[in-house]
Amino acid sequence: MLGAVALALFAALFARVWFLQIMSEQEFVAQAEGNVRREVVELAPRGRILDAKNRVLVDNRPSIVVTIDKETVITEVNADDRPELFLRLAKEISATGRLTKVSEIERAFESEQFGPFAEVPVVGDVSEELQLYLAEHSSDFPGVNTQVVTVREYPYGDLAAHVLGYVGALNQDEFDANVDKPKNYQPNDQIGKAGVELFYEDHLRGTPGTKTIIVDKFSNVLEVVEEQKPVAGSDIRLSIDIDLQALVERELIRGLELARGRGFQEDRETGEQFEFTAPAGAAVVLDPRDGSIRAMASYPTYDPADFVGGISFDAFEQLNDEDGDQPLLNRAIQGEYAPGSTFKPFTTYAALDTGLIGSRGVLDVNSPYADAGRYRIPGCLSDDCVFQNAGAKALGPVDLRLALTLSSDTYFYNLAANFD
Repeated sequence: MLGAVALALFAALFARVWFLQIMSEQEFVAQAEGNVRREVVELAPRGRILDAKNRVLVDNRPSIVVTIDKETVITEVNADDRPELFLRLAKEISATGRLTKVSEIERAFESEQFGPFAEVPVVGDVSEELQLYLAEHSSDFPGVNTQVVTVREYPYGDLAAHVLGYVGALNQDEFDANVDKPKNYQPNDQIGKAGVELFYEDHLRGTPGTKTIIVDKFSNVLEVVEEQKPVAGSDIRLSIDIDLQALVERELIRGLELARGRGFQEDRETGEQFEFTAPAGAAVVLDPRDGSIRAMASYPTYDPADFVGGISFDAFEQLNDEDGDQPLLNRAIQGEYAPGSTFKPFTTYAALDTGLIGSRGVLDVNSPYADAGRYRIPGCLSDDCVFQNAGAKALGPVDLRLALTLSSDTYFYNLAANFD
């Protein structure tokens, strides 16, 4: 009986050994390799943005970022001890001048935007002294690391901010929309949010590199198995001339200040008094030879450098606040303004180009039109079909030149009615 029991025990032991070494060999080999093999993504620098004379408007610079390895913190730090870890980290970062709240670190650590094995960025642009301190006291800060990444730099400050735009961290919708793209977006990557940075994102973004390494249990690199170098993004050259841009922005501000100095004015149509507050405005300069944009200004403006390393929720809300005149709004392309009398030259050109005005046209340049101050669309009896000059002022007989000079609305209403 003892022999039978011993035989049964050894049979079970050998069966288990056979199962582990033969049947489960591939599974355990894969797990063993997973313990020592790491896939490292190397970010590629974004392309630069240049002006028409190849002057760099947006460049890249290195930035030291404090990160938290979620996997290490989850496995090595008890949940009850994590607030103490985050508090010590916040104190060390804040002591270097980069004020950081514990709540900000906790929010980043718990964000669903980052997977369970991600390196979560906490704060950027920290000093080399802090980087060395964290490296020397790694045992006191388990899972806390630093990385050197490239961030945007603006040699001309806030000049052409609305044209250039800014970059920011991917949100969930942007990540979902780009997850399958060949440029390998990661949850904590930067992406163009506005302006040229957004419109030319596919060109400006570089292709990240990948590196497969073997590490020991202390995360020391033992071997580089495979490596694909990152490829920098393409440079973009604009038609903007930064010198002209600076002039236009100065003149726009000066024009607004002059408008504010007019005090109260009278509305020509209603007779009501109104104040020239002139809180905002836009200006665009085009090259008449090819239609290219040489300068585009919008006021109020913002500094795209404020977005480097992330911008606070409160600061972002202020930039979008209607009471603060929405500095992020590019009024040159997003403002909805009636063209008013500035459109009359285009109507004139259309009439001349089509022959409506001319020696063989229905009208002539010198043909007088009796401006009575009001115009009714022919064949329409509704009051909605009656239009008038400013203040319904009658200007009398006007030809094309006088109509442009005096800004006769009724002349151009009549001109438009003669188009086929």
